[in-house]
Amino acid sequence: MIAFGSFWLGELSPYEKAALSSFAERGREVVLYSYEPFRDLPTNIRQGDAREIVNQSYVNRFITDGRRNITAFSDYFRYQMMLKAKLCWIDADVFMLRSFEISPGEHFLVAEDENNICNAILNIRPSSKELAEIISACESFLDRDLPFAASQNIVAKAFKKGRWSIPLKDPKDYMPIHYSEFYKYLLPEYRDECHDACRNAYAIHLYNNIWDSIGYFKQLLPPDGSYLHQLLTEGPAGRHFEGVYPAPVVRALVEGWNLRFSGKAMTIGPVLKQLIPSAIRTAKRFRFS
Repeated sequence: MIAFGSFWLGELSPYEKAALSSFAERGREVVLYSYEPFRDLPTNIRQGDAREIVNQSYVNRFITDGRRNITAFSDYFRYQMMLKAKLCWIDADVFMLRSFEISPGEHFLVAEDENNICNAILNIRPSSKELAEIISACESFLDRDLPFAASQNIVAKAFKKGRWSIPLKDPKDYMPIHYSEFYKYLLPEYRDECHDACRNAYAIHLYNNIWDSIGYFKQLLPPDGSYLHQLLTEGPAGRHFEGVYPAPVVRALVEGWNLRFSGKAMTIGPVLKQLIPSAIRTAKRFRFS
């Protein structure tokens, strides 16, 4: 049975703790790599030294608009982790709903759509030519100022030469709600739709980067009555939160996001690049104890 690994830079919010613990609570080993020790890492998650995978200087060598691009670095880290530690990568915002098996020697790729692969859950054989090609492509980005999402499609390129070279996992089993509808997890009016979509899924992807972009304050639970509120409060994860978001505030954040992207192509690159610092300050005013 393969173990799972991820990487995090900075402090964990209750959402990352809950998502990673969801794997450990189902009997899976989870290693979370970082360059600094965490203050309150859940006891069922093992901390790994990121220096064993990638030298810390590489954090600053993936660049967009003159600034370091942590998303591109994270892409590179996951491929090196598969090569050196032989772990299956999971983003820290993937929540396991029911157990699934991945063989250590298996290519495990989830389709995002007909042209792309979701790299939130990803396993590539360490000895494969595809992984070597992917790592080489990432290293070609070093010290170059490139678009934000330059590294997002290199896995798809390695496995698609006119057509997919291996069968892909069905997205409805691992990311049943598309990233363009991330808000459905958060709002009570979509609870039943989410229940139906996720009923038979193995995992869900919470799209942490989009939450950050809309200014979602991750110390608070989603509104009462939402799918994710119920999921998080059914187990021990709920105790880590400081309070509950009022539904009107979350709707306002989502409506602002929808207005910004109405009439535009809904691609993950521009979504990830947007930030609303003022919305973070707004959300913090709605803490409940």
